Amino acid sequence: MAADLYATGRTMMRAGILARTPDASEAEVRKQIFLRFYEHDLPQSLIDRTLRDIDERFAGLPAVPA
Repeated sequence: MAADLYATGRTMMRAGILARTPDASEAEVRKQIFLRFYEHDLPQSLIDRTLRDIDERFAGLPAVPA
């Protein structure tokens, strides 16, 4: 049940991000989801490193289809 709640919350966040920024790249969507979940719980150095890793992993991917 907890996994279902997580998946539902993630889906809702993704839809909200894309509603506000329809041309967002996959990297940008993932960074915004990461920040919403962990921004207040992790040290800034880890947040910065994770955001860089997301950029590197998803570099060059097109915008998320609507």
